[in-house]
Amino acid sequence: MSERTSKNPGIADYVVARRKHKDCFLDEIDRLIDWKPLEKSATPGKAGGMQGS
Repeated sequence: MSERTSKNPGIADYVVARRKHKDCFLDEIDRLIDWKPLEKSATPGKAGGMQGS
């Protein structure tokens, strides 16, 4: 593996930084949404659940 000699960020640094941002974004969405009502409505066989055609 080669060693980086430049102090400038490389493409891998850019990709990792963007991935972290997306992970944080999805964690924030998960924290903000109350999933219980959605889980109930999406469970097959339960009253009020989604039904296939």
